[in-house]
Amino acid sequence: MSEPNHPQLENDKKEKEETDKRTSTEMKHRTQIAIIIAAENGIAEIVERILEKGINCSHETDKRTSTEMKHRTQTAIIIAAENGIAEIVERILEKYPVAIHDVDSNMRNILLLAAKNRHLKVYKLLKKSKKNSRDIVLRTVDKDRNCALHFAAMVDENNLKPWPIPGAALQMQWEIKWYKFVEKSMPPHFFLRANNKGETPQQIFTKNHKALVKAGGEWLTSTST
Repeated sequence: MSEPNHPQLENDKKEKEETDKRTSTEMKHRTQIAIIIAAENGIAEIVERILEKGINCSHETDKRTSTEMKHRTQTAIIIAAENGIAEIVERILEKYPVAIHDVDSNMRNILLLAAKNRHLKVYKLLKKSKKNSRDIVLRTVDKDRNCALHFAAMVDENNLKPWPIPGAALQMQWEIKWYKFVEKSMPPHFFLRANNKGETPQQIFTKNHKALVKAGGEWLTSTST
């Protein structure tokens, strides 16, 4: 004959399970925060030590993370890619290859962020990734249907120095080189692909670089006199 269940014991057991679950979740969140802080500051050594412990740093490997939270929360690899820290991006991908599919709140993956922010090392690193993963990220568009080539064509009119070199004319030369570099990595049918505003990458490049072209002409005039 089995012993009767004791309500107090059952309650204690449930409370312990809930406490253990909360503790585990809190520890994971603290670890992710540590990785993100390290990524923001380019501290590759800290990321290295955390990854060696086999701790998750990607939303994809956390089954309890909702799709909404995944798209709202920046992971370490997103921050590293956005800031051009190729070493951290590489180490995270070595440990968690699935992190290549992480996206930010605008549905931008690490390749789109590299194209947008002119991070050559990160972009080259992603071009060398496994073919299946590379093909997927190359074909990814953000919530406004912008692909990597759209971002390569964009330039902030309030910042006419997207490259760490002097002179607007040289800036324009590097902008053209960057656009051509990204273009070579993209499927041909993406060249004429329009975003939600109906703009192709070439149209964006022409429109967004008018101010830089003007500044380049003025710079050449001033340096030749």
